[in-house]
Amino acid sequence: MSGDLRPTRYAHCEGHTDVCFSDDGRSLITCGEDGEVRVFQGLDDDDCLTHIVGDRAHALSYKFPDIVVGCDYNCIQYFNAETGNPGSIIARFTSHPTCLDVHEHLIAAGGSDMIVCVHNTTDSTDTVLEGHTSSILSVSLDPKGDYVASSSCDGSVKIWFLASNSCVKTLPDLHPRSNRFAASTTLCRMAFTPSGSHLLVPTAQKVDVYSRETWLLERHLKLDDAQDLLSIVTVSKCGGLVGAATTTGVIAVFDFKTGSRLFSAQHPKKVAITALVWNPDIKTKKELAFTDCQGQLGTLTNITSSIKAGPRDHVADQSNVFPPPEVDAALDDIMDQINGTDDEGDMLHGAEEENDISLAKIKSQMGFADDEHGTFIGLPTQEENAPPTRSSSPPPPAPVAPASVPQLQRCFTPSMTPEHHAQRYMVWNSVGIVKQYNLEEDCSIGVEFHDSSLHHSLHLPNSHSGYSIAALSHQALVLAAEASADSPSRVWVQLLLASSAVGSQDWNVELPDGEDCIAVTCSNKIVCIASDKRIVRVHSIGGMSLDVLCVPGALVCMASHEHHLMLLYHAATAGSDGDQQMQMMVLNTERPSSRDQIVTHKASLGISVALCPRSFVSWAGFSDEGTPVVVDSAGFVRMLHSRYRHTWTIILSTKALVLGHSDHHFVLGVSESEGKVRSVLCRGSRYPPLVPPPYVSLNDFKVPLLDAASEKGELEASLLQYDLQANSLLDKQDQLEEAEILLQTTLIKLFALACRSGREVRALDVCRLMSERSLQSAIKYSAKLGRSLLAESINGLYEQRRTCASQRSVRSQHVIHDSYLEDTSTAVNESSVMDESSTFVSSIASEGDSIVEPTPCNIGNPLLAVATRRSRHDISLDSTISASVANPFRKVVAGVAAQAEPRAGKKAFDSLDDYRHVEPSTNPIRRPVLRKKGKAERKPTETNKKELLQSVLSSKFTQSISGSGKENQSSEIQLVEEKEETRIINETKDSTGLRGSPMFKSTSAMYLWWADNEHLVEEQLSGPCDFRKLIPIAALLFKDLPNEVKEKYKKMANDNSTKIEGITLVSSKRKRPDPSDDSLPNQEPKKLKPSSAVDKLAAFAFKSAS
Repeated sequence: MSGDLRPTRYAHCEGHTDVCFSDDGRSLITCGEDGEVRVFQGLDDDDCLTHIVGDRAHALSYKFPDIVVGCDYNCIQYFNAETGNPGSIIARFTSHPTCLDVHEHLIAAGGSDMIVCVHNTTDSTDTVLEGHTSSILSVSLDPKGDYVASSSCDGSVKIWFLASNSCVKTLPDLHPRSNRFAASTTLCRMAFTPSGSHLLVPTAQKVDVYSRETWLLERHLKLDDAQDLLSIVTVSKCGGLVGAATTTGVIAVFDFKTGSRLFSAQHPKKVAITALVWNPDIKTKKELAFTDCQGQLGTLTNITSSIKAGPRDHVADQSNVFPPPEVDAALDDIMDQINGTDDEGDMLHGAEEENDISLAKIKSQMGFADDEHGTFIGLPTQEENAPPTRSSSPPPPAPVAPASVPQLQRCFTPSMTPEHHAQRYMVWNSVGIVKQYNLEEDCSIGVEFHDSSLHHSLHLPNSHSGYSIAALSHQALVLAAEASADSPSRVWVQLLLASSAVGSQDWNVELPDGEDCIAVTCSNKIVCIASDKRIVRVHSIGGMSLDVLCVPGALVCMASHEHHLMLLYHAATAGSDGDQQMQMMVLNTERPSSRDQIVTHKASLGISVALCPRSFVSWAGFSDEGTPVVVDSAGFVRMLHSRYRHTWTIILSTKALVLGHSDHHFVLGVSESEGKVRSVLCRGSRYPPLVPPPYVSLNDFKVPLLDAASEKGELEASLLQYDLQANSLLDKQDQLEEAEILLQTTLIKLFALACRSGREVRALDVCRLMSERSLQSAIKYSAKLGRSLLAESINGLYEQRRTCASQRSVRSQHVIHDSYLEDTSTAVNESSVMDESSTFVSSIASEGDSIVEPTPCNIGNPLLAVATRRSRHDISLDSTISASVANPFRKVVAGVAAQAEPRAGKKAFDSLDDYRHVEPSTNPIRRPVLRKKGKAERKPTETNKKELLQSVLSSKFTQSISGSGKENQSSEIQLVEEKEETRIINETKDSTGLRGSPMFKSTSAMYLWWADNEHLVEEQLSGPCDFRKLIPIAALLFKDLPNEVKEKYKKMANDNSTKIEGITLVSSKRKRPDPSDDSLPNQEPKKLKPSSAVDKLAAFAFKSAS
């Protein structure tokens, strides 16, 4: 076989250039980096048509009468071939398109955003295919319309079934990997045969031929020169010739049937070929057109061969029109011999023979097969004559193909970028960044730390070491290299904070023969090394071997936090629907202090990892607080639930934060205390670039609730967020209290929103999450809105909670009784301000009444008792201030403990927080504060014992509220007076009524109304009538009376205020002295001290006038 390589000509500026033929094969159409599309009528056309389509044109194809162009503004668009006018836009991408293929009503395109889009011009529908992890290099449509093949910079080739939008076959590692289209060493331009029976893929120095029935490798088309890297393959219209081009400018033609190379030609400049295409008019022109990376256009013409027709089963691969031209010519020669014609006769009677009828030719064109003797063999099959149609279901062999089972996810390091990138991140965490440079001029590893005051940057050569796996913590940098033919797999650990006078504390290990390191991780305590034999070796930070563990399945990734080690592994093979079956195990590697002590983690057993359908794990690790977190490729950030074992909760959906379909968030870490997810936004890619340095964004936790845009949804999302934060702050008391305050505030807002909306059932559900203090606020709010039924329900919930607390106190009373009594007595002795109130409380409690009691004893909560004991030992700023401002002139009452100073950590008035009013059988009602008695009223008299008791009782009640009283009154007098008070009340409350009670006040409007309506007040109290319990009830009822009634009783109280039973009351208000009173001593008027000239003159004038 032979051919002529014509001299190349200028088509476009230097850069990637593409070329195609028109349908009739008469025009050559090219595009390039200058953003122009040129139409040549042959290679020698000096007056070509030029159309400007943009700044750059990356790919093109012809579809009569338009040209389909992939433009730099990220779309595929029609342009008229004659006028260059733009037409409709076919598809849009988030990055520029890289390749095109057109076949009948289908248009396939791939872009740098890792997406393949197939557009159907019949119904104007688009099919988006995702699965590649890097830019798309080429696409090829099946002539039957069932499949599309795509190659990517990730080194793989995928075959997609268009009816189900699924990948039926993945061919990994067929060509070198790269991180972008421009950096790829190969274009991997594939091609289907015209009949669609085979797929041809260029790989290294050969062309792989895959069968359509099973998608298995059938044979190879090899080059003689092993140094050439095949980049492009194309098949002629007849299906018998295969053209291939290399990155060094070699163009070869193969015989598809035999697989032998027929012809090859070398580009004069030996530059890479960027496009290669056959002329569709194969009958008249056997021509190849090509373009190179310098923008040159060339053709290979006069390609001749001695190919003969093969057996019948190969005819479909040789031509779409039967019979081929070579067979037709041979049949004509046979008929000429039969008719007795020769070459001279042909010349003489050429015009007549044009109208002759050839029987063999007619049979051949109609598809009737005869043998060499003219005997009829058979009719053409229906499959050969049927036009290619796109079916709605896959062909019968496709579903049983073994390649339809998805592959297991490979092992990776969290926050790393793929290894085939020339510049990549080996690891990126909260400590720093480890970068790897795999360039010809620079092969090294760079380490940058976020805190430059603690660590300085590192730069390590990597040309001979070959490290490809890394881990980083505040204590160590771990680098690992895979095994090679010359050296085993090895791990090197550099200690960052270790300093010794002896020398370096770095250490390294080598794995045994047959094992290869696939993952490493380190924390401030441990270093873990995983091998491909599913073995994990645990070392201390200094290099001591601690343990050897076995992983139940193929390892996916590994992470560590302090002494905890996370192992993520495959629990089973991937399902037929593409789901990855993974489990997670968290181990505590800390050695217990004793043999009988077992230290475990709540996730020590295998926990199934929750993933979205057909997704994989993109990041896994611990939060800053040590909670396991997993991120899948669908963008969902999941954290292990703190309350439910073996359950995950979603804290953020990163897909909701991006605008483009191909945009992703590269997760770096999670902080529970701050409620943030650290990530990098990657536009049109899954991985961030090294240059320029990306920006790290902080995204708030956002639980994907329903109706999240409403006010109710926002409050509920905040509630869940505060709840998650509170669960992670158990060891940080200050932050925990702040989170609890925010949590209760959000609950009150939700309650108010439910009340305003009339959702009482929802409001009651919110109350079940509130604390006791918040429940009291909810009762007041619901009563204020007039929702009495809701207030009663909340009150019942409040009483039920207190009853349960009391029952728990009874069950645990035998455990905490002695310690609580000791704490109570110590608290009383330490606070001198509460001495008299404590005596009063104990005396009332001895008579069977329970007005006020210590809060821990009342509700019986052992946790509050522990908190009381803990707060006594806390050292705070208040303790130092209280000690420094103690009153040295304070009087100490006889009979009281000598310890009179307030206890450390609390101020004197804070001691009242240990006591509160309790009403076990009634609703919680606050007692109104009584007016403090004056000195004249509090002074005891020997003649009137009744008035003495009234004065003492009023003084004691005021002390229980205000926490202060007379300091010179002894405890013995108090006990006698209180017992006498109780006896008198019990004797007079039934015989004389309210007016005869020593507690009755005729000068109070409320008491006067109460005396007239005793039966109304007593009806509100269930159980025995108690005067002290009736006081707040009467006050509330009097408050609700009409203003006219109140004014009536107030006037009566004013009339009685001058005298009580013939005794004139002395006003407690100090009166101004009367100047006319002679009994008062003469006082000089107060004079101002002169301080200026004007003041001095005024003083002089005053003296002169006097």
